[in-house]
Amino acid sequence: MPTPICCWETALKHLAGYHTPLPEAGGHYNYWAPPARCLLLPDSDEKKALLFKGWLRIQDLILFLLSDVSCMPVRLSNKEWRTLLRMCGGQELNESDGSRNANHRRDV
Repeated sequence: MPTPICCWETALKHLAGYHTPLPEAGGHYNYWAPPARCLLLPDSDEKKALLFKGWLRIQDLILFLLSDVSCMPVRLSNKEWRTLLRMCGGQELNESDGSRNANHRRDV
């Protein structure tokens, strides 16, 4: 495994205890940082590149929120992280079709 992925895996193991399900969110796990599967599981390299581009754009902000005790970091589900990273990566998301997914995208 390449060194950056090993480092990511180690960091995720340290953060694993902070991944907690919230009953009010339907019992979905919420994460302080995007789970690795969010970035690594898409089939196409284009989708992976888009998600990584989004992460690179917001990583400093997310890590600052996690490191500063006076800040309230975000806890998002895997789907919310994926949507946020896609938006930050520059993908246009349709929020106007009235579907449940469109409502979710608008909320994120």
